Amino acid sequence: MPDGQLDEQTEKMLAEMSAAGVPALHELPVEDARAALAGISLEAGYKDSRVFAVENREIPGPAGPIPIRIYWPRAVGSGDAMPMLVFYHGGGFVLGDIETHDSVTQYLCEKAGAVVISVDYRLAPENPFPSGVEDCYAALAWAHENAHSLGGDAARIAVAGDSAGGNLAAAVCLIARDRSGPEIKLQLLIYPGVDMAFETQYPSYAKYGGGEYFLGIEDMKWLKGLYFRDARDAQDMKASPLLFSDLSGLPQALVITAGFDPLCDQGKHYADRLNEAGIKADYQCFTGAIHGFFNFAGVLDIGIAGMDRIVQAMKEHL
Repeated sequence: MPDGQLDEQTEKMLAEMSAAGVPALHELPVEDARAALAGISLEAGYKDSRVFAVENREIPGPAGPIPIRIYWPRAVGSGDAMPMLVFYHGGGFVLGDIETHDSVTQYLCEKAGAVVISVDYRLAPENPFPSGVEDCYAALAWAHENAHSLGGDAARIAVAGDSAGGNLAAAVCLIARDRSGPEIKLQLLIYPGVDMAFETQYPSYAKYGGGEYFLGIEDMKWLKGLYFRDARDAQDMKASPLLFSDLSGLPQALVITAGFDPLCDQGKHYADRLNEAGIKADYQCFTGAIHGFFNFAGVLDIGIAGMDRIVQAMKEHL
């Protein structure tokens, strides 16, 4: 767990949120919390990306159609096949959607020159674990199968996600390995929650989990209670990849954490576990950042820096 100083722009944003009396997520009804996240993402998200084309579609899923949004950096057929990124949004498995992360996915598409597929997986509490995970894996399989028609390269597919989306991306890599599914070239885990059991008291929980840094422990417990049907679910590898004993045979990884985030320690621990298993896992902590800083890149320069680190990894490995 790093010690550092809060980014100056972030400190200002948090002070403004505090002065405005913005309630904690766990203090709100689910629909109001969804609206709150949508509002702040729209207001604070990066707005200057320019992609070639965007299309909303529905693809087959395990329990019905899955909405997706596809972004292209250039016309299909106008050059060599493009790398592909399947992106899973954050929001604690309960909040968030394609719209809340549109600024992030557009940025990654434009800057990395990749076809990006953003997945609107099923959310809890309406659809508890493992509904969303299975949707995410189905979207990966669809992307692989349809790569050519999308202008993408099936041999250069990455998965990515932030927070709960990072959890889902890590879980999808495990599922793909164990089901002999599509080969994933790279996993990009952005301040991921990879230990949902909450049995380990990571030091960053106590230091940054009070709620003053956007995400608090009480928020995490509230979201967990909505996502899982019982405590046993949280022990499943698809829920807590960090607790799984065998992390061999997984794609290389980049794990990004935020220094002022209760999830910081478990993200670092997952990168360490991957390296111990023989998987090349690069790790970077943005020490002055808070949880969710990619979504605030319209007002926080550190959010742009974080997204640029993802772009760099995509260009290097895809």
